[in-house]
Amino acid sequence: MKSLTEAEVRQWIDKWHSETGIQVDSEYPSLYYNDPKANILVFPYPQTPLEATYHAQLISAIVWNDNQNFEGALFWLTRWDLGPTSPVGWRLLERVRAGFGDTRSLEIAPGQSFRRDECSDLSVFALTTFAFGWSAFIIPFWPAGHFVYIDHKDRWCIVSRTTETRDAIARSLTSLETKPCEDDIFKWRERFCPNAS
Repeated sequence: MKSLTEAEVRQWIDKWHSETGIQVDSEYPSLYYNDPKANILVFPYPQTPLEATYHAQLISAIVWNDNQNFEGALFWLTRWDLGPTSPVGWRLLERVRAGFGDTRSLEIAPGQSFRRDECSDLSVFALTTFAFGWSAFIIPFWPAGHFVYIDHKDRWCIVSRTTETRDAIARSLTSLETKPCEDDIFKWRERFCPNAS
């Protein structure tokens, strides 16, 4: 587990752009696909601590390669200063980092790189994002066909490079408790898939 500055996160995304197809906004901390086949699944925000735990673990599973091998992921907090309880969350994540010998604060390093053996640690970061109402992006190292966005308001999304990838992810979720919602999907598609047909 290694913390990353925003500049380091942007460098990583630029370095792997040819593999992932992910674009990073030059001014605002946001990601998107320019591909006309890009698509999205939108999910409701978890309402209870148990649901938040379930959704955090689900997100970690979504970034696996065919649900068999976690190959690592990039986690990028984009809003972590929301609400009076946010300092509790900062302390929590900074203490998790300190356990790995990394003492950089979230202000300095809002990104986190997770190795292949750190899937549970990614779940901790996703759960903290849900619990404190923050925003974050999660990009799997492999397969390179989608990313996850947790919004600080009321939704989280799986953004895929192609409709086929979106459909494959949706099929893998059919037996689970969490179902995609259709409301506001156009707003999210416009943000993350601006050239989608």
